[in-house]
Amino acid sequence: MQKFSTKRLFIRPLEKQDQELYCRLYTDKEIMRHICPPLSKEQARKAFNTTLAQQVDGNPNQFSWTIISKATNEGIGIVGFHSPEKEHAILGLLILKNFQGQGYAPEVFKQLINVCNTAYGFKKFTSQVQKANINSIKFLKLIGFQDEPSLETKDIGTYVFTL
Repeated sequence: MQKFSTKRLFIRPLEKQDQELYCRLYTDKEIMRHICPPLSKEQARKAFNTTLAQQVDGNPNQFSWTIISKATNEGIGIVGFHSPEKEHAILGLLILKNFQGQGYAPEVFKQLINVCNTAYGFKKFTSQVQKANINSIKFLKLIGFQDEPSLETKDIGTYVFTL
């Protein structure tokens, strides 16, 4: 899978050296509060190894990238997709707390949509968000995602962007 960038970020495929960042994100109670309970360190290591192995095996139905700040050359988050059906990608994103609220999420998602459309032919993009996660809902709507009430549950809202 290809690398890509934005004005402020490099986005490259997840690599073995990203294990510490991955584990830091997935074990952080505050970052995970709107997703699921945080993983233990061991669970996060296993999840990372599984994700990396699927990526190395060339699984076309999911892929993860590391988000790197151009200013500091520091990993600040992970973004990725999984594809339950042809031309449809479900997008996900985790960003370290000290980089949240700086506009990185919409910047990454806009470019990820372009890459997924060009490289994979995806036309429909979905993101599932806890209804309490107001900031994520705001950024999704900002970049053109629409609420899809027919797919929501009591606690989860589903937002769709179609090309």
